[in-house]
Amino acid sequence: MEHNLEQAKNLKLLLCAFEQLSGLKINFHKSELFCFGEAQAVQMEYEQIFGYSQGMFPFRYLGIPMHYRRLQNSDWQGVDERFQKRLSGWKGKLLSAGGKLVLINSVLSSLPLFMFSFFEAPREVLKKLDFYRSRFFWQSNEHKKSIGWQDGVSFVAQKTKGVWES
Repeated sequence: MEHNLEQAKNLKLLLCAFEQLSGLKINFHKSELFCFGEAQAVQMEYEQIFGYSQGMFPFRYLGIPMHYRRLQNSDWQGVDERFQKRLSGWKGKLLSAGGKLVLINSVLSSLPLFMFSFFEAPREVLKKLDFYRSRFFWQSNEHKKSIGWQDGVSFVAQKTKGVWES
């Protein structure tokens, strides 16, 4: 709302009337007050009117860090932790390539979508999430012999020549 103490008092009365009419209770102790500009000079009066405490940035709303400035890489740590937690329980070595792709596309790629719908992710965060996806996809099984890029090229060359060496 605009900086106006009279409007603040009216809003408080409106909230109390809402409580009386609906039977719902507003928990003013869980609420926070954020003052900007000229309102910061009379912040104590707003706190007395509403009974709120002063809020601090960044705060979390529906699991998303909210701030008046652009989010930094450290604010994206929650997405990184969810990726790592989800990947720690998966046994990628026991899955086929198709199974890994299904898990990556359906689960891993959907984890950060909620935050992506509000904020543009920094390039470093996107690189880190891509690293986790590619590491999970390309991890190999110790029992299977993996073919590296150079080995794969020489294998294709040998196959075209008709030479089959192991």
